[in-house]
Amino acid sequence: MVYLDDAYVQIAPEEYKSYQENVRNAHEYLHSGQMDMSGWVEQPQKINESYLKNILAAAENIRAQSTVLVVLGIGGSYLGPRAFLEWMEDEFQHTDKSPKIYFAGWNLSGTYHHELINKIMDEEISVCVISKSGTTMETAEAFLLLKEILIKKYGEDYSKRIYAITDPVSGALRKEAKEKGYVTFDLESDIGGRYSFLTAVGLLPACVAGYDIQKIVLGAQKAYQACMPQEIEQNAAYRYGVGRRILNERGKVIEVFCAYEPKMQHLLEWLKQLFGESEGKENKGIFPTSLVFSRDLHSMGQFLQEGTPVFFETVLSVATPQKDVSYDGAINTFNEQNELVRKGVLQAHSKGKTPVFTLTAGKMCEETFGYWTYFFEKACAMSCLLLGVDPFNQPGVEVYKAEVKKILTAK
Repeated sequence: MVYLDDAYVQIAPEEYKSYQENVRNAHEYLHSGQMDMSGWVEQPQKINESYLKNILAAAENIRAQSTVLVVLGIGGSYLGPRAFLEWMEDEFQHTDKSPKIYFAGWNLSGTYHHELINKIMDEEISVCVISKSGTTMETAEAFLLLKEILIKKYGEDYSKRIYAITDPVSGALRKEAKEKGYVTFDLESDIGGRYSFLTAVGLLPACVAGYDIQKIVLGAQKAYQACMPQEIEQNAAYRYGVGRRILNERGKVIEVFCAYEPKMQHLLEWLKQLFGESEGKENKGIFPTSLVFSRDLHSMGQFLQEGTPVFFETVLSVATPQKDVSYDGAINTFNEQNELVRKGVLQAHSKGKTPVFTLTAGKMCEETFGYWTYFFEKACAMSCLLLGVDPFNQPGVEVYKAEVKKILTAK
């Protein structure tokens, strides 16, 4: 379902083969259940009919009572569902749907939240708050703000409009949800935020928006099977993960995630978080960034062609885009021209000695998104394990949180 073209990275077969034993060891460790926060590995196989029915029931209730759903979360709790909706929605008509879905709690901008409140004040509102602990500052502050609005609008019934996705047992949000009677979904303690899309974190907003979450799960299950072989030649996710390590050893320290479809912009943002937060530790790792072509070819194309040679590209492509357009007398449709540009840039950048991976899926749909989600999670985990870092912790993030807490306490 995803085709990996690595012909333009110039990695010899024997270079891949030199990693085979390490890949087998990493695969066995990843599937052993011994690693902290590795619950996502088996998640596609654990999702059952009962789990999906509970999500469908909550989504139906939200649609019945609301014209707006505000999803509160940060990191993967924001980027996963946001990426999916951007992937599926008509950019110029999605706000005509009901309920409309907005995101908050991923920043502390007063302007952003003020404008959001003005936008939704006269709507029927539900809130989905996503936080394991309930104390992540950005999400917690937005939740307090939205909760105040719900109480003013609905009085004691406000709690019927809150849906909490949180730790199954502990944490401030779990405690509050139990006391107030919020509808809850478990975010298992062994699944981190950036690996959480295939839980209620991603599935509930997708379902509220009217998309088929069973197809998302089916795509993830297909990826699970495709990513099981331990042989590098048979597993595109592992081959890509190994390829990243080889390029890193050659001095390539920046990975540029690229797409020629603007509807993939937040998918690229999710990839930046997935790889950056998983890999950037112990003074190691490849720095991930992203560009959307052909827009950014007119701003960064020169650097990509002739700049300091410390980067490689990973291009995400779809064989059959959702829609197309042309005009009378045109030789090619817009999508055909887009594909011609992609091929031309591939040739140009490879001649400029920039390695390029291309990952191509069939079409933009629920199943493909589910597949790509798991595919990249598996590739990222393998890449990190081969580097010798834990893919699932984020000690550096905790450092900044501690410093912020000190400043707030000192006030």
